[in-house]
Amino acid sequence: MGILTRVSDNWVRRSGKARLMPYLFWTKVEDRATLEGSSKDAVREHFRNWINTRSVERDGPGADHPNLINESPRYRACLYVDKDVMMSASLTAYPFPQNPTGFHLKVEGHVVLIDAQYGQHYLNQPGIDEYDRAELESGDLTEEDLEEGQYEPIEGKTEYDVGWQYIKLELTATIYDQMCHFHDAWIQPNFYTRPPAIGEGGTA
Repeated sequence: MGILTRVSDNWVRRSGKARLMPYLFWTKVEDRATLEGSSKDAVREHFRNWINTRSVERDGPGADHPNLINESPRYRACLYVDKDVMMSASLTAYPFPQNPTGFHLKVEGHVVLIDAQYGQHYLNQPGIDEYDRAELESGDLTEEDLEEGQYEPIEGKTEYDVGWQYIKLELTATIYDQMCHFHDAWIQPNFYTRPPAIGEGGTA
């Protein structure tokens, strides 16, 4: 978590947006009994439950706005840190006076980005076959059915989009900013990278 905070602080200050610092904080959920050894799907469901129990009292003014879930990255994706992520992470800070933070950060490692809206993107596509739409909405057909068998299984999923991806740890703030500007960022060209490759969120 310390590395994520340093990366975010560095990005905000370098971008000339230091005024945002008082509003920058991470919501951290540590529930070993529930999450340890869980699949990405189970983590997503846990996150969705957290989203669905949001309130003004817990999350602040505007948390009850009807469009918030679709517009705020806070409710569209979560970062998942497991042992593999922790073992991959490292940060070295070099003095660099030209940087507003005073340092240049060399960040190694990756983190898991889980899409909270997984399973809903296909329904939002304008060119969707209406027969498929009806079956998807009824639950008789899933997005997995449409793409099944095309790719090597990742945690049992053979479709292209498995609902999560690895992203470079150094790009977490940049990718969050992309999700602020593009509400459908996950399906934007080059944003998603299928595991086990590590993505750059379309920043490359």
